[in-house]
Amino acid sequence: MTAITYFGEMLVASLLAIVLLAISPLETTYAGALFAGGAVAWTLSEYVVHRFVLHSLAPTQHALYHANPDEPVLTVFWKIWACFALVYSIAGGVFLAGSLIAYGWYLFVHHCAHHRPSNLPLPQASRSTTRQPGRTKSRRGPNRKTRDRSPAPTS
Repeated sequence: MTAITYFGEMLVASLLAIVLLAISPLETTYAGALFAGGAVAWTLSEYVVHRFVLHSLAPTQHALYHANPDEPVLTVFWKIWACFALVYSIAGGVFLAGSLIAYGWYLFVHHCAHHRPSNLPLPQASRSTTRQPGRTKSRRGPNRKTRDRSPAPTS
């Protein structure tokens, strides 16, 4: 799956969330609570499925996915959208809008986790600040100079 597919789905999810919020007849207080509930519900459900189902019940298949992350993703995305349709019918548009925004953020993070950040269509300045694979930061941080720890000269 290419970055265009990920970012296209992020765009569709975000635009749909905006439309659902715009047509909502709810007061702002209720809409805000439902929106936040949808974002929390998506985040928790994704964590539970990923942690307990994929890593515990299907570890071999999930390990194969991590080895080649682009292959099975399309088979999962349509199931997620089917679940979103179910959520809409049960909880309504504002709750779904929160879930869709959290889903869009998940897609971005997921893409970054599986693909090198240098392959993302980001401005050049952002690329220079990303860590290279295999390199770790020093404990002092990247901008601190290390002090010379040699003993002071004696006269």
